[in-house]
Amino acid sequence: MANPHHQSAPVMVVAVPFPAQSHLNQMLQLSCLLSSSYELPVHYVGSSIHIRQAKLRCSTPLLLTKIQFHDLPIPSFPSPAPTRGGDNDFPTHLQPSFDSSLNLREPFAALMDTLSPQAKKVVVIHDPLMAFAVQDAASLPNVELYIC
Repeated sequence: MANPHHQSAPVMVVAVPFPAQSHLNQMLQLSCLLSSSYELPVHYVGSSIHIRQAKLRCSTPLLLTKIQFHDLPIPSFPSPAPTRGGDNDFPTHLQPSFDSSLNLREPFAALMDTLSPQAKKVVVIHDPLMAFAVQDAASLPNVELYIC
């Protein structure tokens, strides 16, 4: 059943960050701004572990109450310890987490099938690294995709 708060919304925002801390925080800050300053219904999408990380690091937790969070399922993944030193600065210990996000396409498409009827226009703001996960939303007539 559709949420009555969003049913008559002219615009709804769906935020899809890449699962790395700086990306999660950036998208959460934008989500807080849109929901509090512009009174837009905002849906923040990710895995439960990444949403929890973003919420815990939020400097204004009161603003989180205005955002609806959607935990999308991802398969479990190993979490190796960080490798210190060496010539490569890439955080290879995070690669399993990044790889697990490749499984978000179908759950995100299903979520969009549920959310899109609840507003006249649905704006999906996504990290460029999440384009693969949101690509099916472009086929919905009232959805627009934007890269952030």
